[in-house]
Amino acid sequence: MPATLEFYVVPHPLRDGELAVVDWRAATEALEAARQGVPLQRVAYAPTHSTAEPGQATARDDLEQALRSAEQRLTRYLLGQRRRIAARGWLWLLVGVALTLLWINVAIFVGGVVAIAGSLIQPGLAALVGTAIGTLGLVPGGPVLALVVGLLPAVWGWYRARPHRAAARRYGHLAQLLRTQRGKGQPLVVRPLPALDAFVTASQAQLEQLRRQLDRLEDEPLPAAGVLADESRAALQLAHRHGLPALAAPYQELARLSESLERRFGHLERRGGVLDERRSMRAVSRTRGLLRQAVAPYALKSRPADHWEALPIALTIGGVVLAAVYLLAGAYIVVPQQAIVISSPLDRLEQLGRGLGLGFLPVQSTQRAQVTQRLGLHLPWPFEASWPRPFGTRETVSLAPQTLGLQAIVRPIAPPRFELVAVLVQYRIVDPAQWALVSREANIAENLSAGLSQGLQEYLTQRLQATAVSIMETNPQLGEDQTRLQIATYQMVRENMADILVAFFTEQVNAESIAENTGIGLEALVDFRFVEATLGDG
Repeated sequence: MPATLEFYVVPHPLRDGELAVVDWRAATEALEAARQGVPLQRVAYAPTHSTAEPGQATARDDLEQALRSAEQRLTRYLLGQRRRIAARGWLWLLVGVALTLLWINVAIFVGGVVAIAGSLIQPGLAALVGTAIGTLGLVPGGPVLALVVGLLPAVWGWYRARPHRAAARRYGHLAQLLRTQRGKGQPLVVRPLPALDAFVTASQAQLEQLRRQLDRLEDEPLPAAGVLADESRAALQLAHRHGLPALAAPYQELARLSESLERRFGHLERRGGVLDERRSMRAVSRTRGLLRQAVAPYALKSRPADHWEALPIALTIGGVVLAAVYLLAGAYIVVPQQAIVISSPLDRLEQLGRGLGLGFLPVQSTQRAQVTQRLGLHLPWPFEASWPRPFGTRETVSLAPQTLGLQAIVRPIAPPRFELVAVLVQYRIVDPAQWALVSREANIAENLSAGLSQGLQEYLTQRLQATAVSIMETNPQLGEDQTRLQIATYQMVRENMADILVAFFTEQVNAESIAENTGIGLEALVDFRFVEATLGDG
C-alpha cells in the first residue's frame, strides 16, 4: 500500500485566495514510510467549484502547478525544521560543556562548604564527603571516577542534544527524499472529495465573519476578537465534523491567538486610560500580523521560515555562555600575603606524562612555574596567562609566616618510651615559583621537617656525647657510675637546650641552600618543649 502525501485546498480564512493545507505530522509519517521503501503517492483534494477568481494562479487548470509550489513549501518547511532543531542540539552541547567547565572549577569550593557545614554534625563523614566532592571522586575512586564525575554535565548536555540531532537528521533525510521524488517527476493526482465540498459550503459563513471581524479589530477590538475566537472554533468543529482533522491546524491556531487577544483587550479595557488605548492599538497591529502568520505556512504563495539564523543564534548564545563560564571559572583575586602559582596546559601535559609514564613527555618538569602576586582581580587567558581547570591549575600560596615542627630524642625513659624535644620553627615561602616546582614531586614541608629532625637528632647526639666527656673531665668519679653520668648529662643538655638549638640552626643548617632548593626561608626559632612519647618500631 503506497504512502500518501495529502494536500487539502480550501478558501483562505482571512483574505481572498486559497490554502493548501497539509498535516505536517501525517506528511512526515508518509515521507518516513517512503524512506523505508514504500511507494510515495501525492494527492491533492480540491473543492469541485473553485472559489478563486478567473485568471488567478489557483484556477483549476493551474492547480497542479500551484500544488507543486506547495510541495516545495513543504520541503522548505522540513529544511527549516532541520536547521531549527539542529540549532537546539548544538545549544545543548555547548551548555553541557559550559556546565562541565563550571562544575570542575567549583567542585573544590562545594566540597569545602560541605566539609565545614557537616563538621557540626558528623565531622568524619563530612570530611570524607567534602573530599570526595572537592576532588570529583579522585581521592576515594581514582582518576577514572574523577573523569566520569567531571564529565557528567557534558554527558547530560549530549543526552539532551541527542534527540534533537536525531530529529534534525530525520527532517533532512525527509526533505532530501521529497526533492528526489519530485525530481523523478511523479504525477500529482488531483481528486475531488465530497467531505471537502461539504466543509467549504458549511464554513462559508464562518469565513465571511472571520474576514469581517479582522477589519473590525481597529474600531471595536474586544468584540471583534471575541467573534474571531468563536468563528475559528466553529470552523474547527466543522472540520472535525466532516472528518477532516488535517484542516484543524490553521483554525486551531486562529482560535488560540484570538482568545489570547480577547483576554488582552479585556484587561486593557478594564484598566482604561490613554496609555492603555495606545497599547490596545499596538496589540491590534501586532495581532493582525500574528493571525496572518498563523495561516501563512499553508497559503499557496507563502514561503515558510527557512530558519537560516537558527544555528548562528544557537552558536552565539552557546558561545557567550561558554565564554562567560570560562571567565567566571578562570577569574581569581590576589590578596595581600598571597601568591598564585599558575600551571599552564603544557605543565598539565607534563604532569599527565609523569602520572602515566608516557615516554614522549618529560619525566620531570624543570620549568619554573608562573607566579602572580599583583593584588586585585585577574582574568584568564587571553587576558592573562591563567587557565581554568582542566586546562591549567591555580594554587594559592600563603606568604605569611608559618611554623614547621621538628623533634629529636633527648633520652630514653623505658623504651619504647622516650623524652623528646619538640621544636617550632618559623618560615616563609620566599620563592613561590621554586616552591611550586619542587612541590610537584613531594611535600616540601614534610620532607624539610623530616630532614631537619634527622639533622637535629644527629647534632643532639653529638652534643650529648661531648657533654658527657666534659662532665667526666671535671668530675672523673662519675665515669665509674654510668647512671649518674647519664643523669647529669641529660640535665645539662636540657638546661642548655636553647643555646644548643640556636647553635644547630646557625652552624648546621644552610638556610641559603634550603631557600635556593625549596623556596622556603627559615626565619626564627619560635619555641621548644620537652615531651614524653612512645615511639613505634619505625
